[in-house]
Amino acid sequence: MGIAEAKAKALEIEKGEKVLDSVHGISPATGWFLLLGPLAAFMMKYYLLTFTDKAVYFHRLSMASNIVQSDRFTYTELAGSKIETGFMNNELKFSFEGGRKLLIRSPRKAFGKKASVMSEATINFLKEKLS
Repeated sequence: MGIAEAKAKALEIEKGEKVLDSVHGISPATGWFLLLGPLAAFMMKYYLLTFTDKAVYFHRLSMASNIVQSDRFTYTELAGSKIETGFMNNELKFSFEGGRKLLIRSPRKAFGKKASVMSEATINFLKEKLS
């Protein structure tokens, strides 16, 4: 069993879906919260995003990296979303039905074996699906 299959089993991915990639991301604190300085770290939300061929799974993590909440959205439900690649980060801008928006930054480059970095194939797949 490979890493992707083990993650799919642990995260209860629906049968028939192929896991493309999993990546950690942070929804940063914005606006006036940045004036709080170091306390702004408590305003950040941590996510484990799992991309399959049919949907995106949002697993909200606690500060101790335990899964607190999970949601599944198909690519058609995420119309208007986009991905932007930068030098060090990928910015995933999701737009949900009802007007809710979510910005998640995930690392583009990392050092070490345990870092979860989104592959170029997944980035290209997402750009195609979300446009």
